[in-house]
Amino acid sequence: MQHMLPMEIAVKQHTPTDLEFKIHYRLNPDIQKERFICDFFLFIPETLEVRKETLPPVVVLNQIKDYIRHSAAELPLSELVDNDCDESPLKRLKTTSEELKKHYSNIVGKRKDNKKKKTPHGAVYFEEYKNYIAYELKTLVNIFRVQLRNTRNDISKKINSQTDNEDALHKLHTVENHIRVVLDYYRSIAQNIMDIFEFDEEICKQIRWTDESLSLITEEFATKLHSVLHYQKKYKSSDENLIKLIKDEHKYRKKKGYSSVPDLKDEEQNEYVVYHKGLLKKWSQEVLYLNKTPRSSPERITDIVAGIAAGLAMGFAVMATVFMSRILPSSGITWGLIVVLIYIFKDRIKDGVKGVFSGVLRKIIADRVEDLIEPASKIKTGKSSTRLRYENENNLPPNIIRLRNKEHPNIHPQAQREQVMSIRKVINLNSSKLTTQHARHVSLTEIIRINIERWLVNMDRPRKIIPVVKDGKIQYMKAVRVYHINCVIRLGYNGENKKHEYLRYRVVINRKGIKRITPVHESEKISGYF
Repeated sequence: MQHMLPMEIAVKQHTPTDLEFKIHYRLNPDIQKERFICDFFLFIPETLEVRKETLPPVVVLNQIKDYIRHSAAELPLSELVDNDCDESPLKRLKTTSEELKKHYSNIVGKRKDNKKKKTPHGAVYFEEYKNYIAYELKTLVNIFRVQLRNTRNDISKKINSQTDNEDALHKLHTVENHIRVVLDYYRSIAQNIMDIFEFDEEICKQIRWTDESLSLITEEFATKLHSVLHYQKKYKSSDENLIKLIKDEHKYRKKKGYSSVPDLKDEEQNEYVVYHKGLLKKWSQEVLYLNKTPRSSPERITDIVAGIAAGLAMGFAVMATVFMSRILPSSGITWGLIVVLIYIFKDRIKDGVKGVFSGVLRKIIADRVEDLIEPASKIKTGKSSTRLRYENENNLPPNIIRLRNKEHPNIHPQAQREQVMSIRKVINLNSSKLTTQHARHVSLTEIIRINIERWLVNMDRPRKIIPVVKDGKIQYMKAVRVYHINCVIRLGYNGENKKHEYLRYRVVINRKGIKRITPVHESEKISGYF
């Protein structure tokens, strides 16, 4: 389906109690500033008692976690080993290793014990390359992971649908050859760099982590495809090749002394393998994530509003006191009572003004504002803001109500009351600056997770007995009691145009958490304007 906006969203279950929104932003390097807007309208059954009094916005905000990162660059495996492809991290690493060899004698010297050491000149020269090498190593792992995942999904889809089987097998054979070429290419380059910088444990460690990561990604690719091909005889030859690939990588990691080698008889070792794989993935992906620096803007505005309210109230009290002192003697019971009343009105005025200003500002001011910082250069590249409100359904935009009510059962309003929670996420980006810093990354991915565990507390019994008539007899069946949270999403872009896209998802939950998520009229996008 073609998207008219440079952004896409996917909704899925991260854990039984975590609802995940994955938003993909496509950047335009020719535009300096782009603005992406996501509005989430959650229609929550009133019986769950999710409302402002029981779950204040600040509490819900603390249950929302979001991350934003560069989407890993997509580079075909064939281009990874192409010496003419300037974007290939393998080519960049090879070029770097060759350049380093030219300066080898200046970078390292000999100690009395004949071991290598960095010379003063070499230390400076090495630092210029150290971060660059680490960045390219991590980029290589991320590209390799994305390419194998996409290829695996494509091949599995073709095989499971029984269409284009020949094409799937040809693609599998081709990618197996490319994988082996990539691994051999990298391992030769890695050895060259380690020979030069064997004195620096940090860079050597990262080279080994990259090697181990590539091996594990290869093994995962082959294992998951093996599970698809294993039970189909016509793919026996391809399946045997995958098994050989798994065995080769398992044997290679064992030979290199890597800790990610599973053991059928050692449960603790297998636990560590899973843990270690997670650490390697986080290590490689750390170059993708943008850092977030919280702004104090919302707190400052609150303080300013409180100061204005206090100033107006105090001004009224002073003026009223001066006025009364002119018409009444400043002594006696009457004077004292009047002064007390003035100060009572002062406090009421302060609270009233503060309430009015706060009510107006809460409609336009975000609850959470953060600067987006590029970790490598420490340069600010954008701003993220989040605002959460409980809305009156009568005040919602017509398109939101119309999409929510599609296929809505015609039941008495009292039986289908809903609380509406709205979350607005706005991302302002300096796209030209981002793409200049990372020419291979042309998009960002934001992950938003909402924890709904506290929403499940007030649910009724999880199961209900219902009668079913079969063959003239009544049988009793257990049915799971579920609740529907309807999520209407409005996507907006304020870069080149101001159009909207609308989507709706139904989140089915029970007392154990999220049961399933179903798109509703996802293909029927509604267009509108700000």
